[in-house]
Amino acid sequence: MFLYAHLALAHRLAQKIPVEHMGDYLLGSIMPDIRYFVDQPREWTHISIAEVNSLEIPSGEVSFNTGYKVHLAIDELSVEHDVIRAIRDTLPRLFAKRLSNQLVNTIPDLYYLRECRFSIPRPNKFEFVLTSHLDIRPDLVVYAYDMCEVFFRNPTPRNGIRLLGRSKLLSRKRTRLVALIGLLGLSLPGAESVLMARIGNLLNEFEREVLNRVPAIVVSGET
Repeated sequence: MFLYAHLALAHRLAQKIPVEHMGDYLLGSIMPDIRYFVDQPREWTHISIAEVNSLEIPSGEVSFNTGYKVHLAIDELSVEHDVIRAIRDTLPRLFAKRLSNQLVNTIPDLYYLRECRFSIPRPNKFEFVLTSHLDIRPDLVVYAYDMCEVFFRNPTPRNGIRLLGRSKLLSRKRTRLVALIGLLGLSLPGAESVLMARIGNLLNEFEREVLNRVPAIVVSGET
């Protein structure tokens, strides 16, 4: 899952988790994936929830930390349920064989961009105890946010694909393939109903698991 799937799930979790500053919370919910914009390894930002919980933070940064932990918890559940394999298995076999894991990873974004639209407010600030702890400089946070800002203001599939092109997640060639999947493959009469039904059933099941389990994981740091 890339940015918008995380944003959509975090937005729905906000009904179950206390959130004071939605802009900070949603920024936190995508911050572990800042690495895609600065070409860094996953381990840089994907730490344990227990490590996040161990930090002493001011009250004004709780929303950001909560969003960050939500992202980590969703990733843990995604690995536990092997969501990438499950999505691949829902697709026609000849089509699925042509898709890398990175491409499959973008399909939940295409789904949520069609099914879940909401405003994404600007965060209160760009420097936090947690980002300092991880040696993520404030200018990198601003850089990543600026890369996404147009998409945040207008989260459409087309802008989502443009954002993928700015990240290091996909090559230019694979970004064009995502455009083909997102703007054609999931929009053609007949194909749309079949693919969206298959993917939707899978992601709805995963979303129910996220809503049921993530609030407790965020608090305890254990899956």
